[in-house]
Amino acid sequence: MANDCYSSFHNQLYLLPTSEVSLVNFYANQVIQKSLLPIKLTAFSHCFRREAGAAGRDNRGLVRLHEFQKVEIVRLVQAKNSYEHLEEMKKRCLLHALNGSGLAIDRLFAALLENHYDEKTNKHCQFRLRNNFRTIRLNRKTTAAFV
Repeated sequence: MANDCYSSFHNQLYLLPTSEVSLVNFYANQVIQKSLLPIKLTAFSHCFRREAGAAGRDNRGLVRLHEFQKVEIVRLVQAKNSYEHLEEMKKRCLLHALNGSGLAIDRLFAALLENHYDEKTNKHCQFRLRNNFRTIRLNRKTTAAFV
């Protein structure tokens, strides 16, 4: 993600890659008491990423930037309650999908798979992403590998 961030090297300024960064940083370097959990956060933001691909003859020297708008839902929860919160988030995500945000469900599952590993569950799972079925293999070193 660091290479995808748009930054100005001259004055060390960065544009927001995703609002998750801001939401999670509210609690950076803090120990959160269990009694305060769950913490439910939501943000809407304009996000910026470097455009993929190499510069060609026609656009060499131009600033190549991808801007999009996104709603992020973040929950800070105890591990023992994480599956309960996951199910609630999936239900809310489906509601967003029914209201026209069709990528909401895919985005939630991708984020969960990127950041989660559980030895008790099956290490292979299959999910539907943009009308294609994808298989995910989870292991200790790489938490998510799209096959």
